[in-house]
Amino acid sequence: MLGTGGPDWCDVWNGNGGTTYSPWHTTCEQKELAPGNHRGGGSVDVDAVTFADRDYVVKVRGTLVGWKTKGVWTRLHDDEHVVCFKNSDGDPMCEVYFSIA
Repeated sequence: MLGTGGPDWCDVWNGNGGTTYSPWHTTCEQKELAPGNHRGGGSVDVDAVTFADRDYVVKVRGTLVGWKTKGVWTRLHDDEHVVCFKNSDGDPMCEVYFSIA
């Protein structure tokens, strides 16, 4: 069941990195990210994102996917980046975009 991961484990709802449900339970290294900060770039690779303390809304390459449960990860491809913020309703939201080289 997704959401049962813990330290060193990630439950990813879109294991294929797309907009459809394809669950993937995998080992991972989790890093905390404070508001206003960023992680990635250079030799640092970020493969997925979640909120540990609240459910969040996901939009992938322009497609609104919907709500995801806290602790369930959204996967990114190497040619993508993600921006997380509060949307106009005040809800936590993450949007995945293609990266521009």
